[in-house]
Amino acid sequence: MAKLTSGDSDETPRKGPVDESKRVKRWAPRGKTGCGTCRRRKVRCDETKPICDNCVATRRYCAGPYYQDSAQAKEMLKTWPATFARLSSSPPASTRPTNYRGWEIVPDGWDIVEAFEYLGLYTIPHAVEMNALATGPPKPVTLAAYPGAVNSDSFLARVLADRIVWVSCCQRAALVPNKLHGTYDLWFKFYDLIQKHLRQLNYDLTHVKGDFLQHLMKNRIFERICDLMEAEHILSMPGWRAHFDGYFALLNMFGIPKNIPTENPVFIEMLRSMTVYAVLGNSVTRVNKQLCSIYGFNDAEVVKIFGEKGFPPFPCPKPLFAGIVAINRLRLVAATCKIGVILPEANVIFAQINAFDPETWRETAEYEIPATPEVVLVARIFQLAVSLYGVLSLGLEYAHASAPSWPDKTTATAEMIRLMQKALTMPKCRSVMTWPSAVAGVAVAGGPAASRDLILQMLMLIDSDVLAYGIAAHTIDALQAFWPTKKTGWEDCWNNFYLLW
Repeated sequence: MAKLTSGDSDETPRKGPVDESKRVKRWAPRGKTGCGTCRRRKVRCDETKPICDNCVATRRYCAGPYYQDSAQAKEMLKTWPATFARLSSSPPASTRPTNYRGWEIVPDGWDIVEAFEYLGLYTIPHAVEMNALATGPPKPVTLAAYPGAVNSDSFLARVLADRIVWVSCCQRAALVPNKLHGTYDLWFKFYDLIQKHLRQLNYDLTHVKGDFLQHLMKNRIFERICDLMEAEHILSMPGWRAHFDGYFALLNMFGIPKNIPTENPVFIEMLRSMTVYAVLGNSVTRVNKQLCSIYGFNDAEVVKIFGEKGFPPFPCPKPLFAGIVAINRLRLVAATCKIGVILPEANVIFAQINAFDPETWRETAEYEIPATPEVVLVARIFQLAVSLYGVLSLGLEYAHASAPSWPDKTTATAEMIRLMQKALTMPKCRSVMTWPSAVAGVAVAGGPAASRDLILQMLMLIDSDVLAYGIAAHTIDALQAFWPTKKTGWEDCWNNFYLLW
């Protein structure tokens, strides 16, 4: 048989060097909005937010899109020269200096622009979308309301904490640095900012020039403490309670809220948030572990702070919020006396709750409320929840009275669960159902297992929202530890103070 020669083969090996100049590279448009990490590695970024898939797969820090190269960022720098003087002096450019390793050096003010861009792209739009009390498109808030506080470490720490929580919800992972892919750098920045801010905050509190209250307001001490508390709380860090107590200790020292400084709108909004935190936190806390600083305010002052306008994170009608405040204070009395002593005052509270009509809330409220079915539904749910909270926390389900004004526990629980099932199908109602679900969870203790499973499913659905910040998960843990004990008392379910919308 004849042997095949090199000319007879179809796969003739090439001889000599390959001419590389004849190779044609495929053309593809170069993206300008990919993350900084992928651009540095020269790989294509899929631009997944808030962390791209490449950085998740390789466990790298995702530097985020080039916010400062965008037209929006450049317009921000043009219109905010007074607030961002140091940013305007060195506007961002598409070519930035690099260090000896070839990595880009982050320009001065990067964190500030990135924080505001993140709020504008993710947090604020999502919060507006879930606002059940929105009467129209959101009104832009001028940065003149935030002089001196924009570049503060507390503001940046608060935004970083929100970013970490958002990533945790997207990855369905625990809030632990070694569990979240691509967030190690965020955690490192967060801890660094917290340490720097605590040092500066302690310095500002101990080096006072002139009037103490004016010094606190000028240096934004109250707002910085609030940012610090919220940042540490949503990341489940243990120091947030100390900031909470210190905030109210300063308020009581200067007679606030009797004398509320009205020239700073940011202070007033944060005062409202902290007040609602305290009232709701005390409602799901044992009497001996409540935040007692809030009781330095009388009930009328607390309700006035809450009721100036609608509060979207907790859209409870003002008369019903007043009922929660009154029941919290009455619980302190009930813990030291027999139940018959509190019955007259309890009847007055329940009469006020029963007098509220969800159908007419829009006409009687002090602020504008949208004419939507969600508003009436939410108002009715909160009315039932506040009534049940009073019955359970004061132990009135076992009290004997000739003409009680409180509702029947079984009937009210069944109706509230039915309405909550309807509310959870509406996205705007879902995120505000945590506190009613906590009340319903105690009400179904000792009842059929199907009711408890239903409450558990509701809370898990609420916790799936990125703005839940794990608060619903804390409620789930408390109820799952409470139900197997076969107890039904309110004080048996809750223990330490925690924040709950």
